[in-house]
Amino acid sequence: MEICESGCKQLNSSTVKINFIDRLFGRSIHEKMSNHCHVSCIKNLKIPNVKRNGRWGFIQILGFTEIFSSLIALMSCFMNIYCFRKMILPKLKKSPMGHMYLIQHHICNAAFISSFLFHARETTLTRNADYFSAVASILIGLLVPINRLVLFHYPSSFKEFNTLSLRCSLFYFVFHIAKMTSGEFDYSYNKISCATIFCLSLIFNLMVILNYRNTKHSRQMLYSIGCLLLAGGIEILDISPIFYLFDSHAMWHLLMAVAAPFYFKFITNDLDYQVTKTD
Repeated sequence: MEICESGCKQLNSSTVKINFIDRLFGRSIHEKMSNHCHVSCIKNLKIPNVKRNGRWGFIQILGFTEIFSSLIALMSCFMNIYCFRKMILPKLKKSPMGHMYLIQHHICNAAFISSFLFHARETTLTRNADYFSAVASILIGLLVPINRLVLFHYPSSFKEFNTLSLRCSLFYFVFHIAKMTSGEFDYSYNKISCATIFCLSLIFNLMVILNYRNTKHSRQMLYSIGCLLLAGGIEILDISPIFYLFDSHAMWHLLMAVAAPFYFKFITNDLDYQVTKTD
């Protein structure tokens, strides 16, 4: 593979050029040549797609390294903003959980934008932004159902618990960033941490469903969790890119986008439910 890539770079030294999009993303000719020859050698040697520096071989389209993951993340950001403003924002002040949904909204937007940039082109900055905003989004995804359960069962203790849980989460987030940046970037630790928090969030959301089983809108959360479980399973499989374009991570982004409308529907109905319950 190394011999093939070395020969490929020599043969294509005059044909692979930097275009406007490459300059916009800050991609060098060396980086573009390396990505091109990675895929070219896999095809010429007729071997399965293999990772280089932890990344599958992808065909670059319009200057994007992983165009489907990038565009789905961007689409999710627009959908998140539209649905939140239309369905959630007018009701936030009526619920004690309003500020939690607002925090989650901003964190998710940051994660979507970071993911869009990271899959367009990987640099240390875009990688760190993507990984750390993803941790933050998964962490707030755990805090929301926990706080919802506390509000459901112990409304008088909600404010104190909410403040404590936010502070503990912030402390863990700072610790996570410090550990990831203090030495070599630890992908294994990050994956284990994200998987653990993700599984805990699913468990607590299932507990929410059990507590809300007599309400009509609980099924919306069930549909959302179903999409997330499927997304998580496919992400773990780490399927190599189909046609060097669409891999399991792109499917993760797609299923997360499918889960979003169900989640928004649950939140807007839950905000109404919380108001009627406190009245």
